[in-house]
Amino acid sequence: MARLRPLSLKIGLGLTLTVCAITLLALIWTPADPLAQDLSQRLLAPSLAHPFGTDALGRDVLSLVMAAAANSLWVAGSAVALGLFLGVPLGLWAAGRSGWRDDVVMRGGDLIFAFPSLLTAVMLAAATGPSAFNAALALGVFNIPVFMRVVRGAGRGLWQRDYVTASRAAGRGTVAISIQHILPHLLGLLAVQAAVQFSVGVAAEAGLSYLGLAAQPPAPSWGRMLAESQTLIGTAPWLAIFPGLAIFVTVLALSLTGDGLRDRLDPRLKREV
Repeated sequence: MARLRPLSLKIGLGLTLTVCAITLLALIWTPADPLAQDLSQRLLAPSLAHPFGTDALGRDVLSLVMAAAANSLWVAGSAVALGLFLGVPLGLWAAGRSGWRDDVVMRGGDLIFAFPSLLTAVMLAAATGPSAFNAALALGVFNIPVFMRVVRGAGRGLWQRDYVTASRAAGRGTVAISIQHILPHLLGLLAVQAAVQFSVGVAAEAGLSYLGLAAQPPAPSWGRMLAESQTLIGTAPWLAIFPGLAIFVTVLALSLTGDGLRDRLDPRLKREV
């Protein structure tokens, strides 16, 4: 089993880097203009000219899939960044304190958990309109208590270490100890959790796009491509297959990366090969 862990990390990182490379490439080049419509070329099966075929408007599906990657990764990445930016400081603050202050922070996290990301996205869409920004905000708000709980749980144990006790005896404050002694020991754990939440965010963004709550036309989106393919699944299955594969590969890549990082960084899981 120990031999599989480095392999899963290598596969995950390889796939993740490939997805990122394709996304960056799509920002400057795609085989065709992903928004260009040509009804004379509509619903063409995959061929050398159009490796992924064309859709009902004659758009090149390969170009759409490539361009949609940027939207998906931006939403998922922004959600993770928001979760880290707010969740980590709150978790560190709660870990260094006890009593009612800790309870207030944790109960606030429980309150956020009462409003799942989909429900939050629906409320934001109703208030301000559906958009990729609102989808990222909804997913990011849900990520805050996730990172907060991870940091608070792991940080609690670190506060009992001898070097922390020595720092407190030397007169260092809670903030200084949290930044200099607690946070560095949590970076590996945060990297693992970020990879996991990134994969969850990609899948969630696709679901929100499918419901019309994320990126709006004409911006390409994997989820909306799946929604638009429903009525044509019998005659043009490639319209669902390729965006579905893109979601699957991206989520798999990030999940393998997260699992591999966990196995590599968690000392309890390390074994001699």
